Order: sequence, then structure tokens, then C-alpha cells
Amino acid sequence: MNALDPSKSIFLQSDIENFTQYKFSMNEDLAGGNLRPAFSIGNRYLEAAKKQVRYMQSVLASSPKFEGQIGNSETVSVPPKMANWPVNNLERENRWNLILQSYAETIKNNGAENGTVNSILVGELVRDKSRLESFTGEDIFNIYMNSVAKSFDSHSAYISPESSQLVDENLYTTINEKPYELGSASKRTLIASGVVTGHVSQVASGGRSYKVGVISIPSFYFDPYDIDDGNSVTKDVRQALLDLSKQGIEGLILDLRGNPGGALAQAVRVSGMFIGDNPVVTVRDSRNRQETQKSLNNKKVEKNLPLVVLVDRVSAGASEIFAGAMQDYGRAIIVGGQTFGLGTAQAIQPLNYGELKVTVAQYYRVSGEGFQKKGITPDIQFPNAYDQYELGEEALSNPLPWNSTKAALYSPVMNVNAYLERLNEGHKKRVADNPVFTQKDYFQQYKYLPPHSDEFLKEGEMILADLIRLSGE
Repeated sequence: MNALDPSKSIFLQSDIENFTQYKFSMNEDLAGGNLRPAFSIGNRYLEAAKKQVRYMQSVLASSPKFEGQIGNSETVSVPPKMANWPVNNLERENRWNLILQSYAETIKNNGAENGTVNSILVGELVRDKSRLESFTGEDIFNIYMNSVAKSFDSHSAYISPESSQLVDENLYTTINEKPYELGSASKRTLIASGVVTGHVSQVASGGRSYKVGVISIPSFYFDPYDIDDGNSVTKDVRQALLDLSKQGIEGLILDLRGNPGGALAQAVRVSGMFIGDNPVVTVRDSRNRQETQKSLNNKKVEKNLPLVVLVDRVSAGASEIFAGAMQDYGRAIIVGGQTFGLGTAQAIQPLNYGELKVTVAQYYRVSGEGFQKKGITPDIQFPNAYDQYELGEEALSNPLPWNSTKAALYSPVMNVNAYLERLNEGHKKRVADNPVFTQKDYFQQYKYLPPHSDEFLKEGEMILADLIRLSGE
């Protein structure tokens, strides 16, 4: 529980009116090192938040059998939307009552036994009180600076010295493999981790059985200290391809579900395994300088192997770059749910105190389409368990808008879309009575299971088997 929500239960209207004195001077104050507005607002918030906790504690102390009702009021599931700030303490306390009732209702809905709601709430408020009392001036400073950074876009952020040390120790996951030449960059080398896995399945289509390979890529990882690219997703995918080829696979699924991205260069190199030496992604910085990243892959290229790429709402960044290239070149059928829509690159800029993670560039498909907010729309769409308004770039606060740029010089290497209509027909027939694809209740019950469900992978394999059969006719 967070006893400090909804936010419009903390300040009074008079507080907000008092804060307006800083409205037109905060930029100049920040530039001049004047942090008085930040500490004025922050300290007032802490004072009011502590008062809220004390009030709720007093309500629970006077109602030891509290189960969600205060006086003769009825319980509520969700506090009403609060369009305005309370004008006085009485109105604010009434809101606190509603919030307390809502918390009690949530606890009961989560399975708490009768008679335990009060004690659970008491424990949560003790933790809230302890957290508030541990707040320091540095916490207020960090929150303020982070808010300033996020006012530019959802991925920019202020990193405190303490957090920066953690970043140094654990390494920072980003779409950039190395400091990006077009924008401000960090000297820190960045990394994402994961392990490629693969297997073979026998799948029937049109009265014949086909041997299909599946390679799961959890992220586009690499070892920044290995100049020969010996420990990377590129090496592991190439090895998995070799192993599966020895088993006589006739088609391949690349499973990028749940893949949050990783290194840009790795996405480019893996793309080269299937489209050869061709442009993969265009990068444009804040000064409108544009560069197209081209795959330079001298290894064997799987130009003709029928290919399906599985994605979901969590597939982001480098995953979207790879899937977008496969789609634009007509190389693969993209299957699954709408992707995340992460189309920006960030770099770390050292400051006198802490660091600034700032957005320095945007990514575009070779077709010129932007990834930002829009992501990748699959050729064959599966039900998406993730609400696009709860997860994805557009669900973040203050995301940069979608845009496009000039298309790169490229030509499709295949035309798998020629089979798309018949692939969709077969898909719809198979899933017509499958509860995983038809029943909304399934997604409510297993909210995070369906995107990684065996049923989804099984259907992907069926689509691939159909693609192998059709492309061989």
C-alpha cells in the first residue's frame, strides 16, 4: 500500500496557490543553482504526507475492528477521481477516509481474512511513516532533478551519485552498444545479458510433417570486453543456427517475446544473418544528423530459410529493430502482439554531482517509419494480454511523439507477404475454438502467462509449417 495516493489528497488549494509563485521562475532558478522552490514544495509535501499517515493511524486506533467502513459510510472499491485540490482540512480528511476505505476493500479482495484488515493497514502505515521520516534533503533534490529530466521525455533521468555507483557495479542496460557518435555519450561501456536457447519440433501441415527450429533470444547481449565478439547473441544465434541446420530444419522461428532489447550493433549483425549486407536501421540525432546502420556480415546468410518472428508487448528496442527489418525486407512473417514502441537512444552525461541520462537520438526502420510509440504491428496478430495503456511506450509519462524520416536505399530480399492471406486463413481456423485466443477471462486469470504460453509458440510453429509448405508449392 502507498498511503500517499491519490496525489490530490495531500496538498490544500492554498498550498498550490502558494507554489504558483515559482511558476515563471523555475527555469532561471535551476540555471542559477537556486533550489529554494524544490525544497519549499518538497518539505511541504513531507509535512502534509506525515499528517495524512498520523490521521489514518488515529482512525484505525479508534476503530480496532475496522474492515472498510468509517461511521455510516459505505465501502468503495476505488477513490473518486479528484479533479480539484481540497479547500480545507475537513475536505482533505474526508478524502483520506475514502482512500482508507479503498485500501481496506483492496486488502479484502486480495483474500485477507475477516478481522485482519485493521492490523494489515496498521502495519502498512508504520512502514509509510518510517519511509517518510527517513527522507532527507538529498532525496528531495534527487526527485526534483529527475522530474526536470523527465519533463523532456520519458527516458531521460537524473542519476544520483549513489545510483551511479550501482550502475557502474551492475552495468547499465541500453540499446546502445558503445558511445554513440552522433550525440553526447558516456565513456561507460554498456551491456545486456541473456542466453540463447534452441530446439526442434515436428509440425504437420497439409498432410505432411515438417521439421521446424525454434531459437529463443532473451536479449541482444554482448561482452564489451571481447573485441572478437566471442560472447554475444550474434555468436550464440549463429551457433544455434548451425546446430539446428545439422538436424535438418526446414524453417525457423526466432522467439523475441519478452525481449526488452539490448545492443544496437547486435541487432544489426543478427539481421545480417537473414538479409545479408544491407541497411538495417536509420539513426537520427537531435541535430537532424542521420546515419544508416548496415549489416556487414561475412558469415553464411540464411537467405531462403522460411522465417517467423514471434513478438509481444514486451519486445522493445533492439527486438523491434530486428523485427522491423525482417518485415520491411519481406524476409519473415511477424507474429504475436503489438510491440513496446521504444524508438529512442540514451547516453549518460557526467555532471558535477551525479549523471544525466539523456535521449540523444531516435531510430527508424529502413522504410522511414519510426518505432517510437508505434512499435511493430505483427502480420498475424495474437491476443495481447498486456493493456497497451498500462504497458508500452505510450503508457509512459511524457513520451516523445511518433515521427518518420526519409527511407533508406533498400530492396526486399523476399516476398513472404504473398502467402499472408492464406496463412491468416489457416490461423483463424485453428484458433477459432481455442480459449487462449478467444476468451478474455483467460487473460484476466493468467495476465502474464499468455504471451509466453506454449499455445502461442505452438501456433507460431503451425504458421511456420504452413509457410514452408506454401513456399515450396
